[in-house]
Amino acid sequence: MKKSLLIFVTLLISFTICGQQVSKDNIQRTEFVFSKYRTVNVSEIQGGWKFNLQTYQKVREGNEKYGKGLKNLKSEIEKKFPRKPIINSKIRNVVFDADTPVVLRNFSGNGFDYGIPNDNTVAISNDGYLLSAINSNIYMYDVDADSLIKDISLNAFADTLDTISAHQYDPKVLYDPSADRFIVVHLAGASSDTLTNIIVGFSQSNDPAGLWNMYKIPGDPLAADTNWTDFPAIAVTDNELFITGNLLHYGGSWQTSFDESVIWQIDKSTGYSGNNLFAELWHNIHYNGKPIRNIHPVPGGNNTFGPNMYFLSNRNFAVQNDTFFLAEITGPLQDPATTLNIQEVISDFTYGAPPNARQPFSAELQTNDARVLGAFYQDNKIQFVGNTVDTLNGHASIYHGIISDVSSNPAIHGNIFHDTLDYGYPNISYTGTTPGSDNAIISFNHSSPDVFPGSSAMFYEGNDHYSQRIKLKGSTALINILSGADRWGDYTGSQPKYNHPGRVWVSTSYGLRKEIGMMTRYIQATWITELSSQPDDSTTVIKPQQDISSLKAYPNPVSSDGKVFVEFKTQKMHWTRMQIYDMQGRKIKTLLKAYLEPGKHDVSFSTQNLKKGVYLFMVETDNQNVLTKKIIVR
Repeated sequence: MKKSLLIFVTLLISFTICGQQVSKDNIQRTEFVFSKYRTVNVSEIQGGWKFNLQTYQKVREGNEKYGKGLKNLKSEIEKKFPRKPIINSKIRNVVFDADTPVVLRNFSGNGFDYGIPNDNTVAISNDGYLLSAINSNIYMYDVDADSLIKDISLNAFADTLDTISAHQYDPKVLYDPSADRFIVVHLAGASSDTLTNIIVGFSQSNDPAGLWNMYKIPGDPLAADTNWTDFPAIAVTDNELFITGNLLHYGGSWQTSFDESVIWQIDKSTGYSGNNLFAELWHNIHYNGKPIRNIHPVPGGNNTFGPNMYFLSNRNFAVQNDTFFLAEITGPLQDPATTLNIQEVISDFTYGAPPNARQPFSAELQTNDARVLGAFYQDNKIQFVGNTVDTLNGHASIYHGIISDVSSNPAIHGNIFHDTLDYGYPNISYTGTTPGSDNAIISFNHSSPDVFPGSSAMFYEGNDHYSQRIKLKGSTALINILSGADRWGDYTGSQPKYNHPGRVWVSTSYGLRKEIGMMTRYIQATWITELSSQPDDSTTVIKPQQDISSLKAYPNPVSSDGKVFVEFKTQKMHWTRMQIYDMQGRKIKTLLKAYLEPGKHDVSFSTQNLKKGVYLFMVETDNQNVLTKKIIVR
């Protein structure tokens, strides 16, 4: 197999392109190997320069012609589906009788750094570390301790101002429950830059404020055209990371400069370890001779799955359409038997590119197109969401689709939602607590001529039963930075709390008036919310399991300079974690994370680091909080 090595002299960065390509129905795959760019210690970052350049009158996705092309599309939509008063559809048999989601916690998120739109993305770990990113910065929280750990710019996080474009944007973050690690992906460089990259960071531990292994992937990976990568989306399987993106030619409008959408398939274990990153690029992805654009990976609902990965796309710019594309990469990278299969699936309800959303004072918000914006796979079903037009009344709305029997005979059932408000940029996360459950929480932005931009959520119970909309964040201000329709965002964040079924963290937008120097700005701000689909979910207690028992602690009470001895029994081998919490639910210390054999276990620890008070000693197995013992320190 012939290999060529490209070396960037200033950084000694190398990646290998293996010349052999495997083709099926003209779909091609090309092998790459990337060396680690560098290691970043987030705890040592001082925040960086927080440099950000924003040209307010230029659309970020390419050039000024994009805005004109999209404006013409919106005009076509409004002519075909003129706005009408709210009409209850007789086609959709939707029942709004489910319990509304419970808001457990919420707070104002990432600060405005002059970058627009926000492009909210969020990730939450089993230990309560939360990453929230927007187009210019990343915030890291310990939500159990109610504290902000770190606030850094994308540039400071990647530490790339010397060698990579300072124009860094489009962040995506995720927590990988199977590895107990974080992944951050964002872009560096666009159509005006001579060098463009995808920046990929893998945390070395479950602490986001620790060490990260940083890699850079070329934004023009095939080097056959002058392309750059736009609009990434990410997901993980048990063993791999998938990044999708659009390759655009320099210059031209979005419609005319689009080249193709591609899929990166990456061995995530090498990223976590900091070794050479093995990857394959799937490209020339066509269906019936036409490229499929805006491909979205589908992560697992309550955990990772694999080795296969599903993807969704549709006719993003169609005024009205019922076609979706379901793709599947069938196995691991570097396996010659792995293929990328695509099938067309017809929905029972149409979607279409949405009109602009309305704000007070005749202002508008951009809604982009009808691409898939969020999805998950659970129990051989896929649920997904995206922007759409409601063809009955011409309002900007959201589309919720359910694909049944994914692996053998997929079929799509769709629903569209709105009230007197316009909706946009939804995301979705699984909230089922029992096998076979279809439960999910859908979060989204809202606005109208009478309501300033805010955010909302609703609960899906299954079988066309939904809750009423609840407001997550209201507003008393416009979003008003650009001339004409303002950017409302390209996506919002949503992720389940994997070790607490039924809970979801979301990151959405709202309008905010902000005094910046001597000027008043009407900006897009970030709102972070913890939601639960369980009406009585007010504590973090999970019922004990029967295969672990006899938790004893002695002496109890214990002196502040003493030692506690703990005994317990397990019936099976488990991945076990032992932690100490205070009575306010704040984690004090993780004592153990390891596999334990079946049998009786004795544990001891010193109390010299504990102040006088009452604490909870918790034993968790396989990410389930199973036994708790109260310990009194005197």
